[in-house]
Parts: sequence; structure tokens; C-alpha cells
Amino acid sequence: MRREDLIAQFKAELRSAAVSLTIREEPRPGAAASELVVEVPEDGWHSALAKMKKLGGGMRLVFLAATPDPFVRTACLEDSSGEVQIVALMRGTGRSVASVADLWSWAGHMEREAARYP
Repeated sequence: MRREDLIAQFKAELRSAAVSLTIREEPRPGAAASELVVEVPEDGWHSALAKMKKLGGGMRLVFLAATPDPFVRTACLEDSSGEVQIVALMRGTGRSVASVADLWSWAGHMEREAARYP
């Protein structure tokens, strides 16, 4: 499937989720492919995560949205070695989440942290 088709499918699926989303493409300095940046409100990231897991198909898919952690706000669709994939980025840390398992582990950690500081 062409990159443009995957981006269109991605946007359509996310918009059909029961959450409010901001989706925009941003140029990547020094790269041919742009990033698809998705911002999700804090009360909607669980729904968006569930939707993204269903979208997986043959792609390595990771989604990260707004959480109680102010450094985590975006998910980017990027083209790496001809493969389209979602890479979760933690703003301000330079750290990415490598797999869905890592993401769910991190999400559980964040929920526990958020519960400690109501």
C-alpha cells in the first residue's frame, strides 16, 4: 500500500474513534518523508490506543497520546527503510517506545503515577 493511502486510512480510522483528535503533517528536517502528528486529549488516549491496536495489520504500530506526563504529547507516522510505522516519542526526553508491549507497560506505569498524585 502506498504511503499516501496509509496516511489517509490512518486519519480516517482515528477520526472515527470516539475522541477528539488533531492530526497534521509536519516536514521532517533532512528527511524526504513528513511526520503525521496526532494530538489526543488526556481523556481520550485509551480509546485512541485501542483503535491503533486494531489498525496494526502488517505494520509495527505504536501510538502515544496525551497523558498525565507533560512531556508526552505526540505520535508520528514515519517512513523508515520503506516501511510505514508509528513511533511513539516522548517529548523532551529523546526516548521512543519500541513496541506495543513497551507502550502498554509504560501506560500502566503512567496510570499508577497519576493515581499517586491526584
